[in-house]
Amino acid sequence: MLPGALPAVMVGVRLAVGRAVVGLIAAEMYVSVRGIGRLIQVYSTSERAAEIFVLVAVVASFGFLLVTLLRRIEIWLAPWSLER
Repeated sequence: MLPGALPAVMVGVRLAVGRAVVGLIAAEMYVSVRGIGRLIQVYSTSERAAEIFVLVAVVASFGFLLVTLLRRIEIWLAPWSLER
């Protein structure tokens, strides 16, 4: 049963990673003294758009790399799921 469910489980993990990154940034905006989320909040109040775009690009790249890594792990764990 596990081999058949593994592709669906990995999709759930990939979706969870995306939400975790968003949650991390949101938590940093409100609680942290340092971090990317805090910098985004500080720069948004001082109207520094270029810095905000750079930080958002860093966060998006980090999320993309995590999802790509999880996709490769899924291919390694469940090569039969490629037939879809």
